[in-house]
Amino acid sequence: MKMEFERVRDGSGGMVGCERGFGTVGSEDGSLRLGKCDGAVAALRRFGGDGVVSGSEDGLVRLWDVRREVEVGSVEAHDGPVTDVRVCEFERLVYSSGDDGFVKVWDVRTGRCVREFHAHNDPCSQIALLGNDKFASAGVDGAVWVWSTASGERIAGCQVDYAWPVWCIKAFDARHVISGAHDGVIRVLDAQSGRMSVLRGHAGTVWELETVSDKAIASASADGTIRIWNVGTMEELRVLRGHSASVEALSYIGNGRLLSGSFDRSVRLWNVDTGEPTCQSMDGHRGYVRCVAPYSDYVLSGSNDATLRIWNKIGTLVATLKTSHPIEAVVTLKGTIVSGESNGIIRCWRPPLA
Repeated sequence: MKMEFERVRDGSGGMVGCERGFGTVGSEDGSLRLGKCDGAVAALRRFGGDGVVSGSEDGLVRLWDVRREVEVGSVEAHDGPVTDVRVCEFERLVYSSGDDGFVKVWDVRTGRCVREFHAHNDPCSQIALLGNDKFASAGVDGAVWVWSTASGERIAGCQVDYAWPVWCIKAFDARHVISGAHDGVIRVLDAQSGRMSVLRGHAGTVWELETVSDKAIASASADGTIRIWNVGTMEELRVLRGHSASVEALSYIGNGRLLSGSFDRSVRLWNVDTGEPTCQSMDGHRGYVRCVAPYSDYVLSGSNDATLRIWNKIGTLVATLKTSHPIEAVVTLKGTIVSGESNGIIRCWRPPLA
């Protein structure tokens, strides 16, 4: 079925805001309300210099122009919640995954679905792009697959175990796909040969993966640890200990530094080469930390306590941005923070920082 971005024509054929009753609204918290989805925001990704793509619980994928503070368009992408979105800038494509087990590929220029894959028998938890012509999908059905966007064919992968959902997936390079599962095992799939290798060490679910160099990845687990692995040698390099509860957010911010957020309500900044914190623990959230990101010369954390907090890199709190509902996702671009909440509100923030 072809699905088009809903749009309002401005007379010249260009796309402007959707007819959804939303607008840019000044609010008491100092943010700009960019728009509202009819369900929790599951994912936010940058698109070009000024754009953001969102996926939400209402099954819609939306494209936003942050500079103009408008919704460019939306598609009814999935029968049920959207679980992830990814952007292929080169091809101007957006990939979406859903609770319906499908992965769909959208042409941003036309708003049409150019390819769809019935990737999993249960919800598809995450997707990862391998260059411009392949992607990988992870599912609650315990499977990891690699697909050709051009042919629509499944070209590698395996059913790991129906009893162990795969929650996260990362393209390490154009050939290797890394996944983390409920059983605490990290699996490395060679998409060219089809060979699957395993990394063992975690004692709990692996929730997040992050590339930290051209040779290594970091994994975050329910066991409260972060582990650094050499993908080439399949060795565990070091264990980062400091969190006292499940770690579910990671962001590599460059220069050998890794940012983490935990159910223990703290944020930490690590030196991945030594495994030691680079500063004091960033404490202050009253709920678990859902997402972390770099922001200019600062670091940013979003929590289910309905706040975004900005910290300097010695661990001092600089600003607290209050919202109405728990923060589910955050992305930054050109001095702007874009956040998505559990009630579907998407906000823009431009805090004045020294």
